Amino acid sequence: MRRLRFCLFAAAGAALAACGGHDATGAAGNASACTSTTGFTLALAPGGVAVVNDPAKMGCMIVPAQAGASDYVIIAGNANVLGDVAWNYSLSASTVAGVAANIVAADVRLPSVVSPSIAVSPEALSLSERLEARRRADERALPLSGARALVASRASATGASTGTRGSITPGGPSVGDVLTLSVPDTVTPCTKFFTIGARVQAVTEHAIIAQDTTAPTGGFTAADFTDIANEFDRIIYPTDTLHFGSPGDIDVNGRVIILYTPRVNSETPRGSTSVLGGFFFGGDLFPKASCGQSNLAELFYLLAPDPGAVFSDARTTAGVRQATRGTIAHEFQHMINLSTRIRTVGAQNEATWLDEALAHFAEEFVGRAERGYTDVRKLAIADIADSPALSDFNAFFAQNLARYKRWLQHPADSGATSKRADVSLAVRGAAWSLLRYSADQYSGGDVASFTRRLVAGPDSGVSNLSKRAGVSFDEIVQGWLPANFTSGLTIPGLPARDTYASWDMRSAVSAISGGVYPLLVTTITDGFTTSTKSVSAAGGYYRLTSAGASPAMFVKVRAPGGTTVADPNARVIIVRLN
Repeated sequence: MRRLRFCLFAAAGAALAACGGHDATGAAGNASACTSTTGFTLALAPGGVAVVNDPAKMGCMIVPAQAGASDYVIIAGNANVLGDVAWNYSLSASTVAGVAANIVAADVRLPSVVSPSIAVSPEALSLSERLEARRRADERALPLSGARALVASRASATGASTGTRGSITPGGPSVGDVLTLSVPDTVTPCTKFFTIGARVQAVTEHAIIAQDTTAPTGGFTAADFTDIANEFDRIIYPTDTLHFGSPGDIDVNGRVIILYTPRVNSETPRGSTSVLGGFFFGGDLFPKASCGQSNLAELFYLLAPDPGAVFSDARTTAGVRQATRGTIAHEFQHMINLSTRIRTVGAQNEATWLDEALAHFAEEFVGRAERGYTDVRKLAIADIADSPALSDFNAFFAQNLARYKRWLQHPADSGATSKRADVSLAVRGAAWSLLRYSADQYSGGDVASFTRRLVAGPDSGVSNLSKRAGVSFDEIVQGWLPANFTSGLTIPGLPARDTYASWDMRSAVSAISGGVYPLLVTTITDGFTTSTKSVSAAGGYYRLTSAGASPAMFVKVRAPGGTTVADPNARVIIVRLN
């Protein structure tokens, strides 16, 4: 089924909105005069999709009369490349002939329960995300020029390449050695920090596992540390480096230091409903002249077992092991991303929303690798709900779905590209899903190559995503917005670009939402009217459903007050479901 697109043109004929594909012909409506003869008829077969860019046509769209049941979803989307810009609009509906319509408010098409219910708290990582955002902001305040000079000086002194990992240093740390390391403070990490001793517990090809010498007793055993190191070498390191590239190696030892320290435990107040699992701090990649705390090494800081509740609430060995698996995958992407930007002359820090989306993508990639799934296999809840322990599900999948659920509950209010990615779970959920959709549609089946190009830059944010996808951001948004509704539905004739290839989102998210897909969709009935907004990279969802024969319906999308929409980034997307 072809996709229809209707474009806005200036009086002189210059295009104001980029356009491609098939352009339907017909008289455009007028905001002040909408009639059955001047309105724009949406002639869609089941599975058909139309994108209306022309504000005059938006102001007077006609859903034709139907001899039988019909179902449409209408999305008021915002394709602005600038984050957090609101499009204010009004939407109304009425029958063309003024006769009774067979329009129903009940959902006559979608199953009410499509998945078993799995309890997942979307707030589980809120403290981690809040403190991580603070550290990302601290990193962005540091001059990349200083870090680049450090990389160059290390390369000159050792003869190692600045773009690849160095070889393992002969005579490097051995199990039992005590390293002197600095752990950054939450508020002023570069100037306030804690100097600790860290005993090496395991050394592998890619990792040095160490634990703070002040860690409480009753924690990880030697076997636990070996298991942690093996998972990093076997799954996390190869998966993250395949998808994001190689980290730097400013300590020239060919390894990443993974430090378990109760200083991380202390960051979580006693009685808190969420817990800081760990973090990467980019200050460690900068010279001490830029950040006094710097360990001049690639290093993660992780929660330590504390069964006796010495440093904060009690943390069991099993609980810490489980809670930090996804954290390592996530934080490793941040390490790779920043070190790549440091090594790329002219590159700037990645936009927060895309850096976080890539880090959340890392969780998913590692989860897929753990389960033996490819990057493009379509996953439903049965593929990831590893009952009874739910260990992989909770470590690598649950939080992405929970954040996405937050966005689905209010999809017009939080844009995927918002600057609020440092504080909003909903924005992060939208950003992850936008990136997931983009990889599905524009990677050519090679998702790892696509994400490596994103990390390599040197562009950032929307420009980076659009260039790596090879299409405009407008094109991406036009397909992503319908996909959030259509995923998991069987809609004959629906174009492949209007759904997710790698996820049955309806199945997966319903499982953590009491069995019901949580996308906020407003039912349109005869006489319906509303005035609201959609922010950049977001959209409001509406449903027009007829249980039987129905007359033609006007659907009018206008500026508040009834005038023609003036926002060139406004998009009305209509999908006929049946």
